[in-house]
Amino acid sequence: MTDTPPDCFSPPKPLMTEADALTALKSTLRPVEEHETRPLHEAAGLYLSQPIRAPRAVPAHDNAAVDGYAVHSSIFNKPPPYRLPVVGTAWAGKPLETSVGPAEAARIFTGAVMPSGTDCVLMQEHVSAQNNLIEFSVNGREGLNRRLAGEDTGLNEAVLERGDRLGAAALATVASLGIGEVSVYRPLRVAVLSTGDELAEPGMAYRPGTVYDSNRPLLRALLSTYPVALTDLGSAADTRSEVERLLETAARTHDLLITSGGASTGEGDHVTSAVQSAGELHLWRLAIKPGKPIGFGQIGACTVVCLPGNPVAAFTGFVLFIRPMLSRLGGGPWTVPRVWRVKAGFDLKAKKPGRCDYLRGSLISDETGTHVIKFPKDGSALLSSLRHSDGLIRLPEDCTALSAGEMVDFIPYTELGVPV
Repeated sequence: MTDTPPDCFSPPKPLMTEADALTALKSTLRPVEEHETRPLHEAAGLYLSQPIRAPRAVPAHDNAAVDGYAVHSSIFNKPPPYRLPVVGTAWAGKPLETSVGPAEAARIFTGAVMPSGTDCVLMQEHVSAQNNLIEFSVNGREGLNRRLAGEDTGLNEAVLERGDRLGAAALATVASLGIGEVSVYRPLRVAVLSTGDELAEPGMAYRPGTVYDSNRPLLRALLSTYPVALTDLGSAADTRSEVERLLETAARTHDLLITSGGASTGEGDHVTSAVQSAGELHLWRLAIKPGKPIGFGQIGACTVVCLPGNPVAAFTGFVLFIRPMLSRLGGGPWTVPRVWRVKAGFDLKAKKPGRCDYLRGSLISDETGTHVIKFPKDGSALLSSLRHSDGLIRLPEDCTALSAGEMVDFIPYTELGVPV
């Protein structure tokens, strides 16, 4: 975030809409400023800090798409059968140096440069060969089974732009150009912290009154799909001094700090007040369910996101807000998931107006078509609702009820790019 927040980040009305919060974050967040040069095998998932243009065409030459025989299409001006002498062989990586005449053929293998004098390739399955002579009756044409030079990428073509993410296809494209290293934004340094006296570490013996911390494993798994350097800060007790100390210490060495728990207004909730004391709390309390207590702030150069303690609320806050923030901070674009319009397969008698609700839902197909049904329970502490659903049903602020058959917004987890 910038050092001085814009007016839209001023401590707001009691509840801010999801759209307003996303707009404020999008307009304020900036990528990390540090770039580095990395070999391709160390750049997967990172964002380019410099565009890439093709220093050469791919493929560099016309080449064969199949194993067979290269000929010139003029031979097909007369009727079959055709009989041609084979005057040489073009291997992949070893071009045929001699030219092929209009009444001659060359043996050729997939990927080999098309010999001079040829413009098409006959598949070997369609040709009889014996003693350097081939015979065939199939008709051909110019360009048959021939890949053109520059067909994939043209010389000086703009291949990738600054901010593009280096996924598998992008990395393969860069490699095909002969480029061995790229300039990228460095990986984000991200820390996660849970708060709550009731939290126990998984693997510890159970004590009455405790709750095993599921949020840090949840957040770590969600972050695993991003190129981040992750620090797990463990859990903090519900004391203002400890929370503030951990936040201030982590903020010095991280770009993004994600907390869960302690973001509400109870006497044991200290996270948002600690952020406000150590830095600035720009946004807090949104008109969404689950996730109302979510807050966004900054301590020094570190962006802080305060997620609720209930795991489904933490998950929803991550996919709606932290997901696009990770892309923007990491050097990429502000990401918006595709929303599907599907028929509701359930009734909802009443919904609070002025609030955007996210229900967990699953797609069902039957003789009437495809529709979405909601998980039968709505509690934001129910991890089972994430395990047994395909995505999120979005009910906007102006929705107050819903009948089966009406169209609703549905965001599959696959569109959010997160493991569930």
